[in-house]
Amino acid sequence: MQGKHIFFSGIAMLLTLAASAVAEGVHALTPETFDSVIESKRFDVREYPTIKSFSDGISSSPEDYAGEWEILSPKSFATKKSGVKAFGRNSAVVEVLTDRNFRQKVGKDGRAYFVEFYAPWCPHCKALAPTWEKVGRNFYKDNNVVIAKVDATKETKTAERYNVDGYPTIIYFDADGNDQEYEGERGEDDFVEFVNDLAGTQRPAGGRRSREAGRNKKLHKIV
Repeated sequence: MQGKHIFFSGIAMLLTLAASAVAEGVHALTPETFDSVIESKRFDVREYPTIKSFSDGISSSPEDYAGEWEILSPKSFATKKSGVKAFGRNSAVVEVLTDRNFRQKVGKDGRAYFVEFYAPWCPHCKALAPTWEKVGRNFYKDNNVVIAKVDATKETKTAERYNVDGYPTIIYFDADGNDQEYEGERGEDDFVEFVNDLAGTQRPAGGRRSREAGRNKKLHKIV
């Protein structure tokens, strides 16, 4: 096991996805595989989830990961610690907005923005994260719609401007910057349908294009 970087976490799916983005020198271990690979040894795990990096094999002292709980963040951590460059697409499907770039983009670049205002500690926000990622994939590289998120605990000026006092708060901004708070169900289909209705897009859940995409309805009636 010398010379390999080992990462252990109770969140098997997240860490496996992160480790899958780098080469074979990085291993993601789950509770089921940890003992068989590293033997039974305790590493002062006091809270969950915990991610540790053993940069010089199991005999080295581990370093705790303390970043954001997103696929790209542990992936970047693994790449940094191992020195192995990640492969595959590294573009985030959910755009991160700050106080600064929010003013520069929303209502200014001709696109609609569907924005989640969240708090990193919020359990409802954590539960929503996988669904929000799927919504982002549905509209990834769409010319008219951007799925985005704002850390309301850091980007306080933007959060205060739109009276964000609960998490998550989800707001749709049209191309002119007019805002409308989303108050519907929080399923992938619900979000996609809401955006389609307001933005005039035709994205079904799953990232495919609908049968109506590119069709001129008036011409179709004539034909």
